[in-house]
Amino acid sequence: MTEQAIIKQIGKPVKINLRQPKAIGSTGFYLKSFEAKNTESQNLNLDSKCNFEKRTDGILLRSNYSNKLTALPIPKESIIKITLIRGKESVNPFFLSPMWILLKMGVSKV
Repeated sequence: MTEQAIIKQIGKPVKINLRQPKAIGSTGFYLKSFEAKNTESQNLNLDSKCNFEKRTDGILLRSNYSNKLTALPIPKESIIKITLIRGKESVNPFFLSPMWILLKMGVSKV
């Protein structure tokens, strides 16, 4: 999908306001499930690396699976619910590393 087609559907990217910074995108995550009523979303593969980008009239879901890039524009009016679930993480720093010392001092992993 071209950038012009994306702009027609969900607008331009939200501009950054340096005086009042707000999140305009997401960190990377892995897609585990996706439900949609249209057939365009069938191009999304499970376990693909994804992120969201905030646009003026919706959000853009960017997906990367085996270096195949996919962009799925989602207009505001068609969004019913988005659920992001954080997976389990394990932190195993090596002995006497700065992270090991911080954890021994009681700093939270989260």
